[in-house]
Amino acid sequence: MRRRPPSERRVGSGSSTDPTTDPNRGAAAADPNRSGADPNRGAADPNRGADPNRGADPNRGAETRCLAQGRRVRLLARCRWEYAERVHTTLAAIVVAVTEDERLLLVEQYRAPVAARVIELPAGLVGDEVGQEDEDVERAAARELLEETGYRCGAVRMLTGGPPAPGIVNETVVFVLATGLQKLGEGGGDAHEDIKVHAPPIVELAHWLEGKRGAGLLVDPKIYVGLHFAEQQRSRRAGPR
Repeated sequence: MRRRPPSERRVGSGSSTDPTTDPNRGAAAADPNRSGADPNRGAADPNRGADPNRGADPNRGAETRCLAQGRRVRLLARCRWEYAERVHTTLAAIVVAVTEDERLLLVEQYRAPVAARVIELPAGLVGDEVGQEDEDVERAAARELLEETGYRCGAVRMLTGGPPAPGIVNETVVFVLATGLQKLGEGGGDAHEDIKVHAPPIVELAHWLEGKRGAGLLVDPKIYVGLHFAEQQRSRRAGPR
């Protein structure tokens, strides 16, 4: 029986290449991660050093101390931070009252902390009086508007809110739009207040405020928030053009 030369011998089953002629014989398969290599090795990790509690209260659990207290306001300290807090409430309503002839109701009164008369939007505390602790924002807004300006409103709608000075006081304010106004009196506030009412046209408000500032009065910048919403109200009334 004729023997086949080595070059003609079959390779065993399961193999399709002659190991004597395989150019890759003994070569390891290419592996990009061979020896545990990390393709992202050295890349910046966006979560490296991330604090899962970032944004949480860094003074959580710290003691809050009362440094002084008056009839209406107390001074508190928490860690290194000192701030003021109203005794009976931390919520106030600010009224954006727009008349039918497109005027914005403003009030002028003397403010002892700044030793000057200030032009402001009508505003007041919510639930600050005894027996009114459960008063809601809308009711407080309507009450303060009538008390300070002499106008009664037919409807109120909450607009926006937030802390006006979070670095020094824990008070929160809510802006309320008052419409359907009807004048019932002269306003002026309660027996302890001396409030003067103004009703400049919305389209002239910026110029009017500059005139008051030039006359030596201070202007509360929250009025410009009210102007934004007052102009939106004007646009709704005008309708599509």
